[in-house]
Amino acid sequence: MWTFDSQYKNLVVLLNELSRQASSGAIGLEETLGLFRRFINEQFKTEERLMREMNYRYYETHKAQHDCFLQDISLIRADELNSKIIGEWAAWWLSHLPFNDRPSGSVLKSVNWLE
Repeated sequence: MWTFDSQYKNLVVLLNELSRQASSGAIGLEETLGLFRRFINEQFKTEERLMREMNYRYYETHKAQHDCFLQDISLIRADELNSKIIGEWAAWWLSHLPFNDRPSGSVLKSVNWLE
């Protein structure tokens, strides 16, 4: 069964790669940033779909947080990306996961959506 845990591991890999490329000026940063954006967009779409299907009571608030993050990452060009911005994105996730995703995860588990 598909789980969010594997998605979050991929997220960490992408954030680390963005950080490495941004700090070293490595070729491919724009492509990695595009991959990161697509990954986040798909992750949010999946999560939001599951929340709607189970009538999650905090869906609107949760979606608004996703929308703000998506807007934030869409405004940054690859040539503007630096460790400060990537750190802010990582901090957002470190806050969002335990306080927003974890409660919805327990509800998803209760209706057999997650392992």
